[in-house]
Amino acid sequence: MKHLFLVTFALIALSPSIQASDATSPDDLYDLSLGELVHINVVSASLEEEPLRETPVPVTVITQTMIHDSGARHLKDLLTLYVPGFTAVEDQNELNVAARGVFTSSQQKILVMVDGHRLNSRSYSMASPDYGIALHKIQQIEILRGPASSLYGNVSLTAAVNIVLKKGADILGGEASIGVGDHGQQLLQGLYGSQLADRWDVLLWGQFYEADGQSIDIAAVDIYSAAPPVDGGSAILDGFTDKPSYDVGAKLGDEHLGLLVNWRRGHYIEPFTGGGLTGEVYDFSEYDPVHGYGPGLAFETQHYNLSGNLDLSSMTVHGELYGDHNEIHTPLVAVPASGVYVAPGWSENAAGLLSHVSAPMGRHSVIAGVQFDYFTVTESHMLVGSGGVITTPEPATPVLAEGHESVSSLFFQVKYRLPGSWLANVGARYDRKDRYRSEAISDFSPRLAFIYLPNDSFSLKISYASSFVDATYWNRFSSLASYRGADGLDPEKLRAVQITPTLTLLGGGLQYTANLYYSRLDDFIFRDNGAGADQPNYSNAGELTSWGLEQEVAYLTSNLSARGVVSVQRALNSENYGESGGHIHNVPSVTANLILDRHWDRGLRSHLSLRYIGSQRSPIFLQSNGTPVSDPYPTQGVLFQDPDNEVDAAIVTTLGVAWEGGLHRDLDLSLTIHNLFDSSFSQGGSTVHPYPQPGRSLRTSLTWRF
Repeated sequence: MKHLFLVTFALIALSPSIQASDATSPDDLYDLSLGELVHINVVSASLEEEPLRETPVPVTVITQTMIHDSGARHLKDLLTLYVPGFTAVEDQNELNVAARGVFTSSQQKILVMVDGHRLNSRSYSMASPDYGIALHKIQQIEILRGPASSLYGNVSLTAAVNIVLKKGADILGGEASIGVGDHGQQLLQGLYGSQLADRWDVLLWGQFYEADGQSIDIAAVDIYSAAPPVDGGSAILDGFTDKPSYDVGAKLGDEHLGLLVNWRRGHYIEPFTGGGLTGEVYDFSEYDPVHGYGPGLAFETQHYNLSGNLDLSSMTVHGELYGDHNEIHTPLVAVPASGVYVAPGWSENAAGLLSHVSAPMGRHSVIAGVQFDYFTVTESHMLVGSGGVITTPEPATPVLAEGHESVSSLFFQVKYRLPGSWLANVGARYDRKDRYRSEAISDFSPRLAFIYLPNDSFSLKISYASSFVDATYWNRFSSLASYRGADGLDPEKLRAVQITPTLTLLGGGLQYTANLYYSRLDDFIFRDNGAGADQPNYSNAGELTSWGLEQEVAYLTSNLSARGVVSVQRALNSENYGESGGHIHNVPSVTANLILDRHWDRGLRSHLSLRYIGSQRSPIFLQSNGTPVSDPYPTQGVLFQDPDNEVDAAIVTTLGVAWEGGLHRDLDLSLTIHNLFDSSFSQGGSTVHPYPQPGRSLRTSLTWRF
């Protein structure tokens, strides 16, 4: 696969240069007022283009300018910087985010798409927001905040994220980038766009990334283990190595036909042990790679999508045929003292059909569609060893049963323009899932919204929506200790009411949006770290009722962009959920971000962002098979049983500078420093204790435009 990327990168870099078009460049967006930017069209909220102010739910749009200026490394950076209610949470071996305090031990609650094509796997529902998703290919990201199952069905429990790709006709040329940084960071990127025969839009992209990560020392008294190394140990933070991450793809199409091909890979080094007790220190170098990967979760995915549009006299018919292949490889350290090593893994194939008809009818428009989605687990294994070496001969005992499941869906949406500047949007989706080894389940997901648009300066949205996500195949059938499944799990359900006013002032130069929400989550699936040896780790833990206030403010001039994002969230009540005193565990009740971007003369630009991460409750209950673990240093260092543990607030600063066309008109040079002041802070999540977060890191890049 490495050779595939290098070939793709070379093709992009060597493609013939074409004169630039008159298409809008990132700099041109600074010449637009916010009032004009409000009218950016989005496609994710209603399956058709519509102005942002007419969407039935709150939508955050991250433009290519915002991506470019921010110096963001991956999707997680963008979501936690620009989207209210999104916060970072820790997992044993994956990058993860929470939306409005809802998360699990993988990114399984948010649907992530590329041009409407699902990236989440089926058996695990994972779409990791890491370097397996390149950012330089993106035109804009549309984030639907709140339940989104009325359009997208399963997985879109708390939000839906649609990555809209750039168009080749807007590029008519290409770029190649090389980046290096401390902690072994290496980055290669390529992008090429063109238009063939004045009809076919062509986009090619590639990204290749790896990093050794930051190694931090941990004293014996601060190690969560019954038998810590007397000399202490270390942990690797933000490590992406062994097989480097990549994102390679191509898109070809015109107004009637489209083809998308995308191959992705990622491997995140687990900072602490991911098996057994979990959360212990270990030495990464002492464990042999399995299928090319050391300890940590790795994924390899392939996505294929063939789409078509047929314009009839009074309607448009859209259809898609798609297929996906996903592989998961997860070497885990179970007992670091003796080097006990397990390596579960599996493969899945998925295919499906999606079709919908849209028809304008005077004051209203109608969309109706069907979808069929099928997947099968084709191979599964559990390799075991000791001393850091796998000793189980292959074929090994399966970690998942090999079976298949399918989902059949019907959905519709009606938009109607009411008298008096009101717009109504009503939609619903019915999903029936045929489960492996159990009865079929079904769910009905409605959405109702009223949008008030009296003038260009003010809008108001009032909406109700319901969503669901079924228990994953992994949650129901895993045989791995510490992650034992339960085949009787029910789907999770989320219902929310949202009120969203938007005010635009100063001739479009200042925009303020607030969103007040009330939500109820039922049958939440939670991983119980303290489950007994004969008990499943996953269960429908209970319910959570919460409210929140999300605020976005933006001030834009011809050369300055200033944005603020503030979120407040509190739990009203809960049952068998991580919450106490109104505070959701491992999620800050208050977050606030300030983002400043300035374009100077002579191609210079600068970026400064400040992220305030509020204090948070992060209880610690270190248990093994339901029994508390004995602390070898009960009067020193960390506490193994601390129900009142609280993680301190932190401020994380990012500084970026770039010189575009300064060395040469076709060369750009940039430097980004994350966590500028090397703030020391921790973050909890689905882990048994809060994990330390990466300190300062630096990366510089050189880009050639042709």
